[in-house]
Amino acid sequence: MGRLFRVRVDLELLRRHLAKEDQRDVSIDEVRKFLRDSAFKEQGDWWIVREEDLGAIESTEVLEADVLGDPPSDTKTMRDERVANRGKS
Repeated sequence: MGRLFRVRVDLELLRRHLAKEDQRDVSIDEVRKFLRDSAFKEQGDWWIVREEDLGAIESTEVLEADVLGDPPSDTKTMRDERVANRGKS
């Protein structure tokens, strides 16, 4: 499994790209569904995604990105991992 990333996606640009591919108008709700179906997990204005799933969108559609690190190896959530590691370094 690859690293986890937090990305901010240009939803409008992605909407235009998807509309061009589908040759029809695409709503922002459909864009969000596309991202969820592509293994992106919405978190406010950001999306959490594994490195290997980033290829679902073009690099031009990414406004910002942060590496969150390696995915948890057990059933803990990403938030649990961050809280457990807070203050360590």
